[in-house]
Amino acid sequence: MSLHNLATVFGPTLLHTGEHNSSKKSNSVRDQFATGTVDVMAQAGILHFFLTRRAKEEPIQIAERQV
Repeated sequence: MSLHNLATVFGPTLLHTGEHNSSKKSNSVRDQFATGTVDVMAQAGILHFFLTRRAKEEPIQIAERQV
């Protein structure tokens, strides 16, 4: 299985979003679906980034912070 497919399958499970504010009932179902779709795509992209770095044997942490 490719890294892209792994990220697509496991990204939303490993990097789930926090709870959304349910008191806002003005959002339509279409808006909620669109937001969920963007979340899933972002989660898959983040996991794909880390999997690709690991496959290339590059460090996960890019740079240390200077305080």
